[in-house]
Amino acid sequence: MKQRKYPRVATCALTLAMVGCGSTDSGEGRENPPRVAVSSQQAALTAQENTEQALRGVLDAGGFLADSATLAEGLDSAFGGGGDCATITACAVNEPCDPPVETECEGDSLSVDDLEETRQELHEALDELVSFLRDEIFIDDNLESDDGTYSVYLLPESLFCDRGEGDSSTADTSGAEPLPDAELPIADELADDEISVDDDCAVDYATLQPRLRLSSPGDGDIDVDVLLTEDKSNPISLQLYHDRVGATWDLGEFKKTLESAGQELDGVETFEGKLGVELVRLGSLDYALRANVLQDVHVVGGDPGEEIEVLLAASSPTLELEFNGNDKTVSGAVNYGALNVIAPLSMFMGDDEAYDDQGNLLPPKQYTGMIDAVLGGLNASLTFDGNTDAITIENVGLGDVTSTVMHDGDEILALDVNPDDDRRFDVTVESTGDSSGTLAFSPTLDVSLAMNFANLQDQVDDIPGFMLSDTIRLWFEGNNPTIEVGEEQLEVVSGTLHLDSASEPATNVTVEAGMCLAEAPESDMEPASLAEGFAATTCQ
Repeated sequence: MKQRKYPRVATCALTLAMVGCGSTDSGEGRENPPRVAVSSQQAALTAQENTEQALRGVLDAGGFLADSATLAEGLDSAFGGGGDCATITACAVNEPCDPPVETECEGDSLSVDDLEETRQELHEALDELVSFLRDEIFIDDNLESDDGTYSVYLLPESLFCDRGEGDSSTADTSGAEPLPDAELPIADELADDEISVDDDCAVDYATLQPRLRLSSPGDGDIDVDVLLTEDKSNPISLQLYHDRVGATWDLGEFKKTLESAGQELDGVETFEGKLGVELVRLGSLDYALRANVLQDVHVVGGDPGEEIEVLLAASSPTLELEFNGNDKTVSGAVNYGALNVIAPLSMFMGDDEAYDDQGNLLPPKQYTGMIDAVLGGLNASLTFDGNTDAITIENVGLGDVTSTVMHDGDEILALDVNPDDDRRFDVTVESTGDSSGTLAFSPTLDVSLAMNFANLQDQVDDIPGFMLSDTIRLWFEGNNPTIEVGEEQLEVVSGTLHLDSASEPATNVTVEAGMCLAEAPESDMEPASLAEGFAATTCQ
């Protein structure tokens, strides 16, 4: 029989958890957070009402987007909408003339009407979700216990295992062995299996025993803990509150849940941290969708001798998207903490086959040493104004420290952005026509990239000479510089742009206002620096 790595019931339970969107107020640090008395009926009703209120509220708050022609055109272009277009003239064939040019397009383009239709479909989907919670989840038949404070609902097998029309039989799952690790079977691989998909699902269900435990931390708020296996482990919790709905994931508890079900995350030694998402009501027609790294994430896994370690620092909110239907704006923010990846050099190298002069296959190349990469962070906030279709990006940066890549303790890359201006900058983006736009920086833009790959020359072939030891710096002279970006050139509108090489200053490029930066003419010689690949030119 084909083996599986993760039970489908677990997947269903995780999917169910995503009905909500996580909260930072998860009772972290409290073993027994205070609860208030609430009946199972009231807890279930409040959970449904809070979910509907939050999801319908954000749909209404973002309703103005359905009226944006710019958004429709942008999505149409981004996702390949529209049909083929042809230029039509009134000229006779092979006769010179100069009539007005008309364009005729075939096929469907994304329109404002399409956006409105999508909004209505989302409302209909929400109606179905509310009906599902009311009619299939929070019903008396599923209620397992109710002590006046905690209500526990045991989810029925029928929610997860489709036995087909007219088949109400139940597989014998008594004495079921823990599920082995392997891939999920697909339909055309089941012909020779001794156990059916339905029976297999029933075994998974009996192992996981999915339950929802409802309780109230305060009036009008409901916590829903997803309990799995006989141990009733709790890898997922929902927060269905009057001003937010959310979910938190405990990675360590998820790993323990799999182990309790007789499984494991193949090759994963460490799996720790807490993540969350939440939909927060900030005011009337004003909602924010947030993703949070609530506790540092630490993952270690891989084959022996080739383990990869990933560490992501906690940050909240890590990602945020706000829909304000009052002033018709959409704003977003990114605020990642430091990201650290440690892995063998071999993990970053290709496995291309090599042959000697006689055509014999050479042994695979061996790489030694460890790569330790640190991205200081990722920061930016963006606002789209639906009244003017303008975009403003603020607080752009790469964290509060230099981002580096090390090999066995030796620095091979170092990246810095605006080190003398709190490592941040703002930029205003305006469209100026087809495939072009202006970028205005405040207070300035100053980016440096140090490259020191010399100590990898004995392991990595064909490293360009300019990467062995050099620091490239792109910076502006003058406050609040502005550039216009075209398809093949970059025009300096205000300020002076410098592209400098520390090791090869003779290749430095300076672009005054009114001039353009473009690629230098091709040469058979390898450039002495990255700067030598560019030149200041008259704008075309």
